[in-house]
Amino acid sequence: MKRIVFTAATTVAMALSATGGAVTVASAAVAPAPQTITGIVQTVVAEKNSGRDTTMFKILRSGADITHLAEGSLAGTPDGTQVTVTVAPAAGGDLTVLSTKIVSAAAVAAPTAVPAIHQVYVALVVPKGVAADPTITEATTRAMIAQVSSYWSSQTEGQVSFDTVRVIPTYVSAFGCLDANGLSNTDNFWVEAEKKMPEALGTNKHLVVIVPNAAYWDTGTCTYFGYGSVGQYAGMNNLVYATGLEQTVIAHELGHNLGLLHSASLRCEKNQDGTQVNTYTGTSWTGCDGMPYDDTFDVMGFGGFHLGEGSLNAVHIDEMGLLPYAIRKLPANSGVTSVRLAPLSTTTDYRALKVTDPTGANYYVEYRTNSGRDAAASLMPEQYAPSWGVRVLRDNPMFNYTGASSYELDASPTGNLNSDYNRVIPVGGTLTAASKKLTITVTSQDATGANVIISNGVVLPPGAPTAVGAIAGENSATVSWASPKSGEGITGYTVTAAPGGRTATTSGATFATVTGLTNGTSYTFTVTATNTAGTSAASAASTAVTPRSGKSFTAVSPRRVLDTRIGRGAVKAKVGTARSVTLTIPGLPSGTSAVALNVTVTNPTATSYLTVYPAGQSRPTASNLNFVKAQTIPNMVIAPVGAGNKVTFFNAGGTVDILADLAGYYAPGAGAGYTATAPSRVLDTREGLGVAKAKVGAAREVTLTIPGLPTGTSAVALNVTVTNPTATSYLTVYPAGLARPTASNLNFVKAQTIPNMVIARVGAGNTVTFFNAGGTVDILADLAGYYAAP
Repeated sequence: MKRIVFTAATTVAMALSATGGAVTVASAAVAPAPQTITGIVQTVVAEKNSGRDTTMFKILRSGADITHLAEGSLAGTPDGTQVTVTVAPAAGGDLTVLSTKIVSAAAVAAPTAVPAIHQVYVALVVPKGVAADPTITEATTRAMIAQVSSYWSSQTEGQVSFDTVRVIPTYVSAFGCLDANGLSNTDNFWVEAEKKMPEALGTNKHLVVIVPNAAYWDTGTCTYFGYGSVGQYAGMNNLVYATGLEQTVIAHELGHNLGLLHSASLRCEKNQDGTQVNTYTGTSWTGCDGMPYDDTFDVMGFGGFHLGEGSLNAVHIDEMGLLPYAIRKLPANSGVTSVRLAPLSTTTDYRALKVTDPTGANYYVEYRTNSGRDAAASLMPEQYAPSWGVRVLRDNPMFNYTGASSYELDASPTGNLNSDYNRVIPVGGTLTAASKKLTITVTSQDATGANVIISNGVVLPPGAPTAVGAIAGENSATVSWASPKSGEGITGYTVTAAPGGRTATTSGATFATVTGLTNGTSYTFTVTATNTAGTSAASAASTAVTPRSGKSFTAVSPRRVLDTRIGRGAVKAKVGTARSVTLTIPGLPSGTSAVALNVTVTNPTATSYLTVYPAGQSRPTASNLNFVKAQTIPNMVIAPVGAGNKVTFFNAGGTVDILADLAGYYAPGAGAGYTATAPSRVLDTREGLGVAKAKVGAAREVTLTIPGLPTGTSAVALNVTVTNPTATSYLTVYPAGLARPTASNLNFVKAQTIPNMVIARVGAGNTVTFFNAGGTVDILADLAGYYAAP
């Protein structure tokens, strides 16, 4: 039995009379005249166990009367507002609001939870046609409510608890799970219970209907797994419906009664955070997806199997307004602050942080350890178990539209959007907010607390550039790299060669040519980034390249020579930890000394690196690709070949699939020499440079004529960048007029911006074609140099 996912949905239009009368359902066959209704606006959430979508509705409360409104009605009206509305029936029986008049505004800055011993009135209901559950008795029900009360009391330091005043013994309802129209009878279960317990109406009172597990799990006919009205207001009772006696489910629904909404996560394929885009209909995130219920520590997330049994998260603690001393607050532009965080499971003052960044977004920082209620993580199913450590969450000012009021961020995204629950900031690691104006760094942690540095509104030196690659020329090398993942306002980059220390600088371009090198000498290159705050640490060194004299490079149409996924060029198997595969590259002429390979790793199971080197020789200490778990990333590699035109690929950790596409080779004879050029942009689909101004669609291509190349040019070195992709895809760059090869130059995911150095053979008239496999994407290309015969 799996009790994990909740989904909100409801379509019933109902009115409960003040005396507990029958439910009135709007009929499509009868179109009554518009009605005028006065009541207090409240949100309701109905939960299912399948899917993650959350649909919330507004209702009007007037004593025991409840009027359900059509989805989207009064969406911008705060809960607690008293309104007079004119309504008319809509499709499905809900009521559409035709006009609204505000009678009185909602209370401002009132706490969502009321400090009190809340009274619980329980009805044990068996829907008609469903088998009773003999384990659900008054005694077991009271025991379960006591467990739920213990949870909420511990999370509010005794300010909120629940006392079971009355339990109506099990009775068979006059209603089955569904009515004649296929709509849920949940509302009718409440009506029956209210008729039996009219004293359940009132402030700090909760009417809880419990049905057997069979109603949902066995028969599958009861629509809802759980249901809760959100927030409580004077004179109103709170409504809860729950399937079975599950602590986290009942605690979750009572949490709705206390004014809380869901605990979600923000899953980003490559980023730690996303920019929130708010509209009238809800919230979206640039480059990320909001995943409802996905904070597995929190009671307002998943339930069952020990999920949701951890401490209440810092966003909800702050929302409830009962423990102001639990959250230390740092305003926007607060500078650099060092903080010692106690574990959230304690009752220590200021055990969490609320940080407002310069854009106004609120971030919450908390420390989870294997202690107190957070020890529950060790009992959860492995695929859902969160990691202990420092977590960062965002609040959601649009919670009334999305059903989620907190979003847990992932400080170490792997690209796995389904089962990555290791989201904490590692010691020594940093989470950078979407604004780039806030960073959160963990310097140390132990069982008693974590030391955190908050930099808010302060420009910091950038991080080190990544993905450094190089192409050798005659007495020179062209180096390319990716921008740092942290730091803003970068003013320039410096490339340094080793040995010798020759340098090249740029004012923002992510490639440069280092001149004055010695032919026949092997070089590696590092890159630093600079902004107004300082200079970054040096990047990881590039793979070694050797400048050469003479005209020795021959470009070819890209062709795949290695793919461990299908057994091309090597055995069909992922390459394991500290293991290597050796590839014999076919079709090379006698005397070939090196090859140009676009090497891609995919499906890695751990953070690792790849080294490509001549077979039969000692493995160098340099790396060609550095990658993290679940990442797909390419890099252009100039690799010397061993005897028999063989190249070895070494993987340091985990398992990984390796792909390699041949772009050309170095051999004596009729080849071409490389000439570096001043960096120049030759393609930008965002501006119409080189091609029409338009994103490139799925399975579509654009062809670029590269200007300024001399007669006899056979290939070009292009720094190709994709940006704004709408889907996971790949790009193939090949000579115009020739058949498209089954090779790729860049692999990318939705919303990612990624560059790669590409050596591309040119077609007639110095033309190159760019093919995009899926979604739409913008393509940029900068000319770094060309290969031409003398």
